[in-house]
Amino acid sequence: MNYPSCLLSFAIVAAASQPAPVSDLHVRVVDAAGAPARDVSLVIRATQDPVAPVLATMRTQADGTAIFSDAERWFAGPESRRVPALRLDFPLTSEEWLPLYGSVPHDGLTLHMPPHGSVIVHLDSIAGEPIPTGLTTVLEARNERDWIVGECSFETKGVLPSKITFDRVSLDQRLRFSLRDHQGATVSWTDLVGPKHADSSVEITVWPSTGRWGLRARASGRLLQADGRPVSNCPMLVELPIYTSEFDTCDRTYPASIGSDGGFQIALPVTENDWKWSATDPRQVPPDYADQAGRLWGFDDVRRRAFEASTVLRGCKNGDRIDVGDVKATEHDLLLRGKVQTPDGKGVAHPIVSLFDATGRPVRGRFWDSASGSFAIVSRGERANAEESLPHPWTLVVSTRGYPTRRIQVDSAGGGPVTVVVDRP
Repeated sequence: MNYPSCLLSFAIVAAASQPAPVSDLHVRVVDAAGAPARDVSLVIRATQDPVAPVLATMRTQADGTAIFSDAERWFAGPESRRVPALRLDFPLTSEEWLPLYGSVPHDGLTLHMPPHGSVIVHLDSIAGEPIPTGLTTVLEARNERDWIVGECSFETKGVLPSKITFDRVSLDQRLRFSLRDHQGATVSWTDLVGPKHADSSVEITVWPSTGRWGLRARASGRLLQADGRPVSNCPMLVELPIYTSEFDTCDRTYPASIGSDGGFQIALPVTENDWKWSATDPRQVPPDYADQAGRLWGFDDVRRRAFEASTVLRGCKNGDRIDVGDVKATEHDLLLRGKVQTPDGKGVAHPIVSLFDATGRPVRGRFWDSASGSFAIVSRGERANAEESLPHPWTLVVSTRGYPTRRIQVDSAGGGPVTVVVDRP
């Protein structure tokens, strides 16, 4: 069939006026003044639900734009039951969702930054326990059901910085800051509410720890002898029971130190699920363990004395500081104190130590170990003549996971802490 030339010309012009389909989605983000916003996270989710599956993520460039390649695959058709949507990603979230329906728009899409502030995290070390290395710092947003609805993180290869800043955090969000090890296990965390006003900041302090129990808050006080004089310039172990359920407990021991005036600072741990505090509310401490709540031990290596005291450490949140005041101690014989370490000086966590006199009989005493490799043995008997009643020399037996058992002779009259070096076979 032959068409008139005028109809053919009209068809060609009409086709030329229709822009060619595009497959890449161009997105522009602007701030309140309409200026381009760089380095902003974008996310495409399967639906307009903060916990819907993520289809794609992108960050804006210096000109405030980002390009999602081959985006037509995410655009819903007329018969689609679910419509994917684009929004700003955490921590800069808003209620502005742009549904992806039909075809990719030629002019792209524009998102607007909401009012926002910042979250500043200060990382502090505990005396005797350095800040761990190689941890991942994570900031999460959670909804009223405690579901994670947003997360951002970065991994540190070496020592953690003392200050971490999360910029451009949307207002009034329920947040959780946590530290995770290389296996993804949480070693320390705290909940907080994000900034309340535009350009404001929220600051928290966290004391990181290795292992399962996160160190959450500090308690301070002074350790005194029975006559009121301070126990000064001594190393210290803090024994805290961790209540893993209503009837179960396990002890954790942390190193600390005592200043010239008897002053000390210790850290309060909390179980991973945060439903029981260690040695906090006396109503929650089983009677059999009540006298163990906050047991403090100071060690005078020169006088060979151990100073024992107990105090109730009540519950608190991360960043809180508790002053327990002056605590009077009972004096005991310090039989032996030391540390188990590898040839490069790294402490071996939780060594098992035993002590025997010259006849091979086990020495009865109170034994401790810590995650840093420190240990101490204190006489259970009367402080007078406790050492003299034990035939010398003594034999110290040290067992550690992954290392051969060590047996060494020690002089009970000895000159300070004992260092036990263990090496792999």
